[in-house]
Amino acid sequence: MTTAIINSEEYLDLSFKISGAPIPLDNGYIIYSALCRICPPLHDLDTVGIHPIAGIPTNNNYLKLTHQSHLKIRIHHQQIPLIYPYLAGQTFEIGQESYQLNIPDYQPLVSSDNLYSRLVVIKGYQDATTFQEAVKRQLNNLNVEGNIELLTRYDGTPQRRQLTITK
Repeated sequence: MTTAIINSEEYLDLSFKISGAPIPLDNGYIIYSALCRICPPLHDLDTVGIHPIAGIPTNNNYLKLTHQSHLKIRIHHQQIPLIYPYLAGQTFEIGQESYQLNIPDYQPLVSSDNLYSRLVVIKGYQDATTFQEAVKRQLNNLNVEGNIELLTRYDGTPQRRQLTITK
């Protein structure tokens, strides 16, 4: 895997209001796949990111969309014309359900001294110790310094996929 170092001034987040039926709680790949079906160029972009969608968790592992739910796509500003016509104001499907996107707003990236992620996956690193070492290597490759903390369960064992980085 190659790591891309990005200049944050060249990237922004497109923020689409999203409406429709509840979506699966862990929806990152499902959303990405559905968007690639209506926006084929999205699949070929190496440095695009899709943020988790906010909503209200239900008791059956779904997320109820609200008026505050947005699909946010982090993208290089020069790549916006490649995806905008496919996504702005469009509908996409997941299974039998349809979801509507509005015309997006954009938000410039804002730097932060702290980072939290609910879901971090590094292929091939399932053990907590080797996972943390892989995180350190990737951050070093990006020249990012900070303290890495894996969140722990109530019994003290690390949650391998929840990560906090502080300066």
